[in-house]
Amino acid sequence: QKGERANTGLVVDAAGLKLDKVLEPRVIDEAGNPVFDASVVSADSAKAMGVAAYAKTLDLAKASPRVGDKPLVLKAVSAKGSDLVIAQKDADALRNPEGNVGFLTEGRVIIVNN
Repeated sequence: QKGERANTGLVVDAAGLKLDKVLEPRVIDEAGNPVFDASVVSADSAKAMGVAAYAKTLDLAKASPRVGDKPLVLKAVSAKGSDLVIAQKDADALRNPEGNVGFLTEGRVIIVNN
């Protein structure tokens, strides 16, 4: 991993969407392919703080130490049960190995849902 981290965590804004809250949420692309799920998170991180967390507001999510001081904020386009759907371009960016997204393996993910 080279250079400074561009982002320190991921906030998925699903405010206003009907979402089933689960212990192991998934983020998928518009084609239904997984972008983030429990398999991405290291066993140590999952045991220490779970796969992801939920917050009631975007401000609370962005202020959380879980996602650090420079979280990447993405808007969910829809929800399917407990799965969050994000735009294809956002999914491609999260899959980019050059994208400094090691925070995903640490479970540094918060979902905003009220």
